[in-house]
Amino acid sequence: MNRSMNDLHDAEDFFHFYRLTYDPKVLSIARLHILQRYKQYLEQNDLHEGDSTDPEIWGKKRSLLNQAYHDFIRSTPLQEKVFPVFYRRRSCFISFCRIEGEP
Repeated sequence: MNRSMNDLHDAEDFFHFYRLTYDPKVLSIARLHILQRYKQYLEQNDLHEGDSTDPEIWGKKRSLLNQAYHDFIRSTPLQEKVFPVFYRRRSCFISFCRIEGEP
């Protein structure tokens, strides 16, 4: 715990900081999704600004990262839909004929 959260730059850094094991294959596919879900869990638990040098808060944050990671072991990024892009309506195709007005 001698590093600050501000020193963490990628998913691997977070897992090393919290001393969690991970499958590199899972992390390579879902890294952004896992970190986004982790952020959501932190916000839901009012821990986003929590002091990670406090052993109790560090343990809670560690548990939440582990929970976020396991969400994507049991599921996929497409099923979990942590990013708004998954909620956008799909656009439809309109041919040029319809734009120009068919006779």
